[in-house]
Amino acid sequence: MKNVISTVGASIIENYRKNNGNTNLQMLKLSIDKWENMEEELKVLENNILKWAQGKKDASAEITSIIKISEDLKEDLEVYLISTYTITSKIASEIILKWFESYDHKPKINVIFNDKNQVIKGLQVEDRKAFEKEGIPNILNWFYKEFQYFGDMVFNLTGGYKGLIPFLTILAQINEIPIYYKFEETEELIKIPQAPLKINNEIFEKYQSEFLKLEQFPTRKKDLLNRQFLQDASSLIEDAGDICDLNPMGKIFWDKYKFEKFFFYCPDEVWNDINKMPDIKRILEEKFYKSEIRKSKKEIKGKGKHIVYDDGNNNNRIFYFEIEDNIYIYKVFNKEIEEQKYLDSGGTYIDRESIIKNSKIRVINKSKI
Repeated sequence: MKNVISTVGASIIENYRKNNGNTNLQMLKLSIDKWENMEEELKVLENNILKWAQGKKDASAEITSIIKISEDLKEDLEVYLISTYTITSKIASEIILKWFESYDHKPKINVIFNDKNQVIKGLQVEDRKAFEKEGIPNILNWFYKEFQYFGDMVFNLTGGYKGLIPFLTILAQINEIPIYYKFEETEELIKIPQAPLKINNEIFEKYQSEFLKLEQFPTRKKDLLNRQFLQDASSLIEDAGDICDLNPMGKIFWDKYKFEKFFFYCPDEVWNDINKMPDIKRILEEKFYKSEIRKSKKEIKGKGKHIVYDDGNNNNRIFYFEIEDNIYIYKVFNKEIEEQKYLDSGGTYIDRESIIKNSKIRVINKSKI
């Protein structure tokens, strides 16, 4: 099965309007925030468009291109619709979802649209700053949280805002994801080949702590950042006087780098222990960085004071705590007797403030398996 990321535009509504008279497109271009005020009117419009579109493979550019991708790949598809933060795109996505629910097709096409996380806030054309500072980061966050593997994925960039295409093209290219696009004037479907792109991660490796500061500090004041970093990474940074931020390209490349790495904090002595314990390091690379695995192997020890990653039928243990999205590791063990000695000799108290103060950011490569 192939996963298809398909952006959604207004073509199904525009095609309906051409065949059925006027539709208030200005109303539909409003922000999603106005949806509840017009819910009944929109439901009537949605039902009318769906009745008109039933059985029409050319009802929208998205429907036509998805079917053609299925025919080209000859595989079952799991299609994720991506809506911009407009009534137009949301209502079009819901119609396309319902259209495919009644479409009997082999290979199978299963369309997924959850308006809670597939309507991307900030994706609109009215406000460029909101598009860059909110829309682009939000779609990147959704993408990297939803998927962990891209070998079975393609992008369908036929619908949606044309201004989004360059950013999603780069996102697809750096993750080696094929791109499909259908020309509006014809029924031709083209596949954009993979470009020989290779990211030089040297700047991210050299300044990873500065990139994290830039990402996490809400004020993003320039005087909190290394001056040489600001100079070396200028092509990835948007300068706005006393403050700065990653520009859209910076966000795309930094998120790609982060996706392949696991960041955490620990004191020097713990980092030294990790590098002396191959099994602990392997666990961090393959398992611990995944929140669902971390939760499933979590135990509480030392009279409820310690959160411990218990790897199972072995002696590997990781003592840690989390503050927001930051993970602090303060003890690691690969021998049960040493762990027990720690717990028995006053290891029930955790001086979090001291651990945080003495910790440095660490990064390891996530395992490819």
